[in-house]
Amino acid sequence: MTKLVSALLTLARSDSDLIERADEIFDFCPAVENTVYSIETLAKRKQINLYLQAPNKLLIRGDKERLTQLLYILLDNAVKYTPNGGEVYLTLSIESSSPQMFQMIVQDTGIGIAPESYNLIFERFYREDKARSKQIVGHGLGLSIAKLIVDVHQGTIVVSSELNKGSTFKVQIPFSVKPHPKAEGKIH
Repeated sequence: MTKLVSALLTLARSDSDLIERADEIFDFCPAVENTVYSIETLAKRKQINLYLQAPNKLLIRGDKERLTQLLYILLDNAVKYTPNGGEVYLTLSIESSSPQMFQMIVQDTGIGIAPESYNLIFERFYREDKARSKQIVGHGLGLSIAKLIVDVHQGTIVVSSELNKGSTFKVQIPFSVKPHPKAEGKIH
């Protein structure tokens, strides 16, 4: 219930432009460790192996709280939608393209997403194939919040998936982008 209320408050704030975005350079690794630790309980219960590939120090620019929330949403979904005994992979890096990009990839061996639902999964309250996922508790808000967080960081989030084989969510956020002065504090 607390998660639902928090998610609804986040969305309500974004609709009324009340969400502020911090802009700082910080090491994301401690937040990653804490997030993975909090997800491990559910993963262990389902006998899901979590794999992490990241540098020892990962300096990125953005809103630490929001980017941690983004990571939690993606990892939580990956574990929830992966059957017992599956695997979830998290890869974090700074891509040396121009501009430099912070990249987060979450890949799982879960139930997958139908191609026609790729854009719909980012809509509020959307749940793909309720019959396949009826055992999974959720309200269809996580990925819409994830998309808002990526948008406020002027990044992209892309999904690729194959039914019954898994999904991959790839997030790229420009490292050097500062919020536009008129857009500061707005999620969309």
